[in-house]
Amino acid sequence: RITIAGMKAKYTLNPFQNYRFQNDSNLYCVVTSDEVSGNLYKEVYVKDATGALHLNLVYSGGLFIGDSIRINLKGLYLNDDNNLIQLDSVNIEKSVVKLASGLNPQPEVMTISQIIASTSATNVVQSRLVKINNVEFSSPTYTTFADAIGKSDVNQTLKSCSAPTLTVRTSGYANFAGTALP
Repeated sequence: RITIAGMKAKYTLNPFQNYRFQNDSNLYCVVTSDEVSGNLYKEVYVKDATGALHLNLVYSGGLFIGDSIRINLKGLYLNDDNNLIQLDSVNIEKSVVKLASGLNPQPEVMTISQIIASTSATNVVQSRLVKINNVEFSSPTYTTFADAIGKSDVNQTLKSCSAPTLTVRTSGYANFAGTALP
């Protein structure tokens, strides 16, 4: 049994190197973000009591927000993609067991400053489900989240009353892409 913090510690021993799990190790976690809305494709995010992690999937579908799962890590790779630590090439059919469904993971309330305080791969905020209060979209590129007609991804800038900003990227395939920005 290993935790997300334990996995990330393995990454910090050899940063920017693929770490392959050789033995049967199991990660118990809860899915916090899925592919249902279309904003993500062949990827989900999970959390345990020690942190959060991005899963890059071999095939799309099968995991949903609130699923409690066990992942057998044998043969899987821990690596990073543009400073995002991820568990790569997860085959849901071979490596994942769904233990329960219907859990309701809650976001952590954070500020933009807390989120962008560190951009390193070992940032503890990375991959977490968060809620940001008292922010607005600044000078939107589109009046909607993304380009639903052209199916193009769009970056929007989120700002608070203080100086920091954060880029929010939405897929043109998201089922809310054509929704007006609040």
